[in-house]
Amino acid sequence: MGTEDLNTSCGCDDSEREILERLHAPILRILADGRPASAAELARATALGEEQVAAMVGRLSLAEVDGSGRVLGLGLSFIPTPHRVSIEGRHEPLYAWCAPDALLLPGTVGPAARIASACPATGERVTVTLDATGVAEVEPPSAVVSFVRVPDPADRRATGCDHMHFFASAEAAAGWLEEHDGFVLPVAEAVRALRAIAESCNAALLSRAGEETTEHA
Repeated sequence: MGTEDLNTSCGCDDSEREILERLHAPILRILADGRPASAAELARATALGEEQVAAMVGRLSLAEVDGSGRVLGLGLSFIPTPHRVSIEGRHEPLYAWCAPDALLLPGTVGPAARIASACPATGERVTVTLDATGVAEVEPPSAVVSFVRVPDPADRRATGCDHMHFFASAEAAAGWLEEHDGFVLPVAEAVRALRAIAESCNAALLSRAGEETTEHA
């Protein structure tokens, strides 16, 4: 498995990158505060016009929105998934769309987080504690993350994200590997690789997230 494989699996979408650079971190911060992200609140957070923000949200193909156009999820969500994420300093837990989102996105909101998931093969509980330096603790230590090698760009969530899980061990992931064109990485290695890709792909997003985390601490 090389860097190109992981970048293809989890890399950014050029068509939506500019919007994500402006809106993703504010959306996640608002969600972590326990409320949907409205165009009005995002406009205040970004100094953009409310109509402009609403149009930008409408162009985010994977964003989960309610009937009023408020964002309920974008990588991290109010809508339950197998991956529960508790972010330090935030009262409301969120749910990650996939294991890579759970490992990467909490860093845009707070310095530390705890992930609770379950191995889809064995049912064993998998927990990960993250801090600013990376992985602080993994239980069981043998846990790995699965990655789909080439998701369909037309629907990255259904063909990629929905199949990226925490497994209790590489052995537990053997059946998944037989059924998918993918690979697995130990949790700590996955975090290092994901952060490296994010830094090169969404440098502006991560920089803005760090500034906003400091401002709203």
